[in-house]
Formats: sequence, C-alpha cells, structure tokens
Amino acid sequence: MVFQWAREYASGQFISKPDAIIADMPFGTLRNHLRSRAAILGFPSEPFATLVTFWMGVENGYNGFKYDIASYAKDITCPVLIEWGEEDPYVKKYEIRKVFSNLSSGNKKMVTYASAGHESFLNFNPIKWQTEVKAFIEKSIE
Repeated sequence: MVFQWAREYASGQFISKPDAIIADMPFGTLRNHLRSRAAILGFPSEPFATLVTFWMGVENGYNGFKYDIASYAKDITCPVLIEWGEEDPYVKKYEIRKVFSNLSSGNKKMVTYASAGHESFLNFNPIKWQTEVKAFIEKSIE
C-alpha cells in the first residue's frame, strides 16, 4: 500500500485513502534504495541508481527522482505500523528513522526485528509478527 500511495503521490494522482498502513521495510528514496541494491550485487551504485531511477519513472509514469517516501510520510495521518529488520542490507537505519519521524500520524509504531534482514517477518518471527500486527489492527479499528 505504501508503494502504491507513493507512486500516486509522485504522479500527482491521489486515489488511495487508507484507513491504516502496515509498511515493511520502507526505503527513504527510490534512488537510495537502488544504490543499496547495486552495492549488494557488487557493482558501482552510480550511474546504475540514477539510470534505473529515471527508467522506472518513465516505465511507470512518474518522476522517479521524486519517489521519496520519507517526504511523503509528512502527509500520512492514518495509523501506521513500520517493521524493519536490523540487518537489512537494502533499507538503512537512517532511512527507516527518517520515514518514521516524518509521519504525521498520532498513531504510529516502529517494530524492529533483531538479526532479521530484508525478509518476511512473519517467517522470521511468527509470534512477534502476529502479536504486533494483531495489536496494531485492534488499536486502529477503535
């Protein structure tokens, strides 16, 4: 949902008005995310990140350089649960913190998973995931 909302925001066409958002591993900007991907794959992050950011925007009908979830977070007022693995090689800690701190929601929570990477938190720690998601949904439905 966050990515759909971010695409709408980048294109200036708002369709979604979510009642609540659960965001697993939201990156700060598309370009930074692509830099991380390139580094993990072992090749230079530039010009890869710049070229792919441009091309993804062209292919999807938005300006990829404006695909900035950290900035868009300022306009999110609905309840938000952000989940992140502390060993995530693609989404950096500073990105998660920036997205979280920029949220305008009065009902926001960040849950981190120690030793988890960029993976399914349901599979990584099913009990914690179920507990956190259930509590969030119950609180958000009030």
